[in-house]
Amino acid sequence: MKKLLCLLFMNLFTGCTYYNMLVLQSPNADDMKIFFNRSISQGSHPFHFKYSDKYLPYLDTVKLYNPYTKQESTLDTLLSQDKTTAFIIYINNQIVCEKYFRGRTESNVSCVFSVSKSVLSALAGVAISNGYIQSIDQRITDYIPQLEGNPNFNQITIKQLLQMSSGLDWKKNKVFDDDGKFYYTPGIRRLIVRHKLSKVPGSSWEYKNIDSELLGWVIENATGSTLSDLVHKYLWEPMGAEFDASWSLDTKNGVEKASSSLNASARDLLKFGCIYLNNGKFNNRQIVPQSWIANIFDIPLSPNQQSSLKHNFLWWLPNDGVDREIVADGYLGQRITINPRYNIVIVKLSDANSNTNLDKVLLYIANSEALSNAK
Repeated sequence: MKKLLCLLFMNLFTGCTYYNMLVLQSPNADDMKIFFNRSISQGSHPFHFKYSDKYLPYLDTVKLYNPYTKQESTLDTLLSQDKTTAFIIYINNQIVCEKYFRGRTESNVSCVFSVSKSVLSALAGVAISNGYIQSIDQRITDYIPQLEGNPNFNQITIKQLLQMSSGLDWKKNKVFDDDGKFYYTPGIRRLIVRHKLSKVPGSSWEYKNIDSELLGWVIENATGSTLSDLVHKYLWEPMGAEFDASWSLDTKNGVEKASSSLNASARDLLKFGCIYLNNGKFNNRQIVPQSWIANIFDIPLSPNQQSSLKHNFLWWLPNDGVDREIVADGYLGQRITINPRYNIVIVKLSDANSNTNLDKVLLYIANSEALSNAK
């Protein structure tokens, strides 16, 4: 009820970011219910996966060690303890496990939070391949004239946004931090222009939402289309999305919150993951350029990157990208794990951040020789 009341206030007050943060507090996976949204229609010819139950007996009975409880548990128990809402394992062109929890079904959509960034990266690649953007080495002010002449933005390139190295300041883990402000503000671009450079652009990696918000602004201006319309035209339609999706906006008729607020079903997120599993191809179509996906693995030597978990072109790379494994990761446990070596994609949606070490379990499954032999 508090969230619905705040939604009404967002129409009345342009400066209610702090009020929203106080009342709404922590984000939830169903936050599309309290924000304005722009719809993304399903594909006109939905693609339906093949299924195999060959490995369900194994997955339903295998005992996995939980270091938090110091006990072995079944996969279903771990998923339930982790407040999982959807879980799909796809191997060798078929789904071998699909489970839903907490009252969800295959048609339910969830806010996928920062998984949105990986979708945004795909849109950037599509924009370049279709000639809307000439080069990732261009300055962002070539496409955002509103920032031209601003010394805090006029040296930043599109590539630096994709590599989270804009150099713009970003306050985290504080009361009224920038993560919360950007999530709840009714004027996201008014917030963007208030930020200043704290480092030389391109000199250092730092995970922050402002880089993705700027990238969304670039793509929107370059294409003359909303991010939602681009997702439908270049991703959802060609891949044969089964369900409608949406992208939450900062205000009524506003702009998409590019860094955090795509709302989609688990099956359609699986289709998106399969695009990257297959070097940009899915449903007999080249949807994202193969050369664009290759950029993910060209990891820059940048300070502040974690030793074994790298981040590039808005994807995470476990083990420095060994086996070309990549992960799209979002708040509260939203995750797409892709491992081409084993021809596997795992999608997990959740209502809470992991407290069961399930991330390591998913990586174990994704690297399983046994499961990869499913026929």
